[in-house]
Amino acid sequence: MHDRPDGRRAGASLAVVGLAALLVVSAGTATVDATATQESAEGEELTDGGLYFVGQQLVTDRYDAGTTLTLRRGDDSFVSDLVVDDDGVLRIDTARLEAGTYRLVPPDGPRTTFELARQTLRVSATPSRVSGADRTVQLTVDSNRDGYDLVVSVDGLDARTLADGSDQLTLRDGQAVLADAGTGETLTLDFDGVADGGYEVRVAVADTTATATTTVRVGASGGTATFGTSLVTEEVGDVARVPVEFDDVDRATLTVGSEALNWRVRVDVVDADGDGSAVVLVNTDNVRQAGRVFSATGADRVEDVRRLAGGRFDDPNRRIDPTSYPLRLSAGGATDAGSLTLENPNSVRQSVSATAVPGVLQATEVPDAVAGVGGDTTASVAAGDWVVLRVRAAGVFGYVDDVGDLTGEGSQGVTLRLVRQSGVGAGTDALGDGAGYVLVGRPAENTLFVFTKPDLGGLEVGDRYEARFRVEESNPYVGATVERSATVTVERPSVTVAATGDHVGVAATASGLVRGETNLADGTELAVSASGPGVAAAGEATVRDGRWSVDLDLSTAEPGERFTVEVGRPGETITSVDAVLTRPPSVAVANQTPSGDRLVTVDRVRLPNGGFVAVYDRPPGEDGRPAPLGTSTLLPQGTSGDVTVTLDEPIDGERSVVVVVHRNGGDGQFEFVTSDGARDRPYTADGRTVSAEVTLSTGGEPATTATTTETDTVTDTDTDTPTTDDTATDTPTDTDTDTPTTADTTGDDGDGGLVDGVGAPGFGPAAALVALFAVALLARRRR
Repeated sequence: MHDRPDGRRAGASLAVVGLAALLVVSAGTATVDATATQESAEGEELTDGGLYFVGQQLVTDRYDAGTTLTLRRGDDSFVSDLVVDDDGVLRIDTARLEAGTYRLVPPDGPRTTFELARQTLRVSATPSRVSGADRTVQLTVDSNRDGYDLVVSVDGLDARTLADGSDQLTLRDGQAVLADAGTGETLTLDFDGVADGGYEVRVAVADTTATATTTVRVGASGGTATFGTSLVTEEVGDVARVPVEFDDVDRATLTVGSEALNWRVRVDVVDADGDGSAVVLVNTDNVRQAGRVFSATGADRVEDVRRLAGGRFDDPNRRIDPTSYPLRLSAGGATDAGSLTLENPNSVRQSVSATAVPGVLQATEVPDAVAGVGGDTTASVAAGDWVVLRVRAAGVFGYVDDVGDLTGEGSQGVTLRLVRQSGVGAGTDALGDGAGYVLVGRPAENTLFVFTKPDLGGLEVGDRYEARFRVEESNPYVGATVERSATVTVERPSVTVAATGDHVGVAATASGLVRGETNLADGTELAVSASGPGVAAAGEATVRDGRWSVDLDLSTAEPGERFTVEVGRPGETITSVDAVLTRPPSVAVANQTPSGDRLVTVDRVRLPNGGFVAVYDRPPGEDGRPAPLGTSTLLPQGTSGDVTVTLDEPIDGERSVVVVVHRNGGDGQFEFVTSDGARDRPYTADGRTVSAEVTLSTGGEPATTATTTETDTVTDTDTDTPTTDDTATDTPTDTDTDTPTTADTTGDDGDGGLVDGVGAPGFGPAAALVALFAVALLARRRR
């Protein structure tokens, strides 16, 4: 470590190093408040806790010659072995290393910890084109590092010419070098006597991998500028956006309006950032009134505004007419034409609505999250979520820039209030002066988003608020007072877990369904866990339409096991309920002749969480999501017998169909097809759809078949309702069909040829040997 002339030192404390590296990795243009300079031609001296930059060669003499050390990352993962030279110097080339923390570990002796950051470098030239007598260019270089040597080169020019033409550059080893550069540097380059053309200017750091380039054009422009879109439409009072595209030129002249319309202005548009484009902003509320009219986005700018026709209005409420104004763009001797059409803002109907989005979102993400969510005039928001007021209006974006412009008397009579309707302080305005609230305007969508979290905006749990958006008659864009409102109620976060009767039942499968409802915002990620003796599973559920569901792997636990389900936002448990493991879902159905050619009977179905039975031509999922031939009504949790399904069309002849059991998504309506598979999905067991293939026939006896069936041997229950002595009882015990063996019954045992499926991978008939084995085993059980 050594001292710099300015008194700063090359190293930094480990705490500062960690923060600096985080800034560099997470935001490539962040500034690191630390220094690292060259120690010698051989490299930078490595010190414990030092901050260095990717590409630097690090050297240290603190270890004995011939010692082998290990270089490891901060997480202790191996990087490489390093050997100290015979002269007792260890050299580390960091060019191929990533930014982060590293440790140099010797066999014995002191370890050395250091941080690597990636140096950023940006360069721009102003102006980017020079001609005539003055051909000097200001080269601006920005970096996140202080104290380094910067090498400057220009394509087509030798280093001596550059160094001789600048009192900041020196010639060193055939290179033009700016010594001891800082985080922000400005160099003057003189292109006098240089042939016309385009020149790439490159800056590179002598001891790291950081480089950046920009282009300087010498000589008169032969380029052009055109409108990104020739037809621009906006409401009077809003800010119009006029896009400009540059081709081999960085300056153009824009003319707006005409003599006949008594408003004509000319401005110069400058592509200051050199990206070949600019967006000119026209504040139509300020046209012929006090205030700035023209500006540009980003680093680009407008210059030399000249009014050619039309003075300022004497009436402070007077605005230019809603009509079309010509646009003309000229550069390099060429021109382009377009039009700016201003419309009456009253053509946009004002409204205000409220909605909620997940509280984990950053404020910058909220408007985009709301864009795809329908608002309402009545909304409930759980504490911790964002409450978003969406105001639709036009003719306001020229003078409403932040929440403060809407409070008090507002700007030009446009106000937004959030009036408490209940609780302590009813009738007061919770919006106040706007502190704790954020405003984002989207002029292209004629929408203002005003949002906060209840604790930030002073909103109390349990209270109701009325959002009132008002435009007074004094506003220059309305003919009469306009007021729109929406109501927001703040609630305590609530999550319920769906249950039937007095308990929550979850199937003991690899996809045990747990579901429920919540008042948390749609899109919220809920953490769901199940824990108890022999039970340990966790998952995440996304809230949609106020409902949530998740599949937990409970295949290693036994039916009847009791456990606890906890649900909440990450790091915050909102609800905890007792649950019991139930037997996996199953379906048993016989080959049959449908009653009236339409009515199919399912002999037995077991649904751990309730649901539906649907009949298909082919299994859903094998070829899209076919519409079912028929669907049962909502069935309860547990076992149901003699379930009937009415087909949409009669059976003619013999036909193979697939009977599939579906979950209940929560509203009691079968929505598997209409929701594109998002709701009421089929039950699965061990990763396979629970279904059975059967034959329907309108003439004669259908063939008897059987498929692979249940593999568990736990006695089935109607509802798996636990008793008070913590023993799961089976009431009633279904000894005839609900005590399955490794294969279910066949057509010869009195069950009428039941086809029983539990997570069956296929739907073909079982082998005769399996059927005979099932009959023998069943007879043995009944003895």
